[in-house]
Amino acid sequence: MTAREVMIPHPVSVKPETPLHEVARLLVGRGGGVVLVLSDEGDLLGIVTESDLFLKEKGVPFSLVKLPSLFNEWVKLDRLHELYARTHRHTAADVMTRNLVTVTPDTDIGEIAALMLRHRIKRVPVVEGNKLLGIVTRHELIRKLACKP
Repeated sequence: MTAREVMIPHPVSVKPETPLHEVARLLVGRGGGVVLVLSDEGDLLGIVTESDLFLKEKGVPFSLVKLPSLFNEWVKLDRLHELYARTHRHTAADVMTRNLVTVTPDTDIGEIAALMLRHRIKRVPVVEGNKLLGIVTRHELIRKLACKP
């Protein structure tokens, strides 16, 4: 079985200049926990996950680093305007992970599973050249293997 057989085609994607509040809305609304960042030509530039918004130190003022601190900010009503402003002045390009592990449509799912384990990742974009075709998730791999006769 190959990536082509288990990938989710046409995953949620945005342009690098997409504001973070829109990226966050897509992450929540689509339930996949990932948004891919594409150039105008459709080349894969990066990936934004929920962790990129909340847990990773990215070196930009938006970085919240620790989830509890975010909730503390929400509780302080006088600070809501500042949090709102931070989410509206940064973009997907500011927080995206750029060094991606990718596979081709013909990559065997065993190799994909090994890559996920080795790199401690949950999703792998499927590309042909630099063009995004889909994404393979751990969930889809497990679902396909569980349904295999």
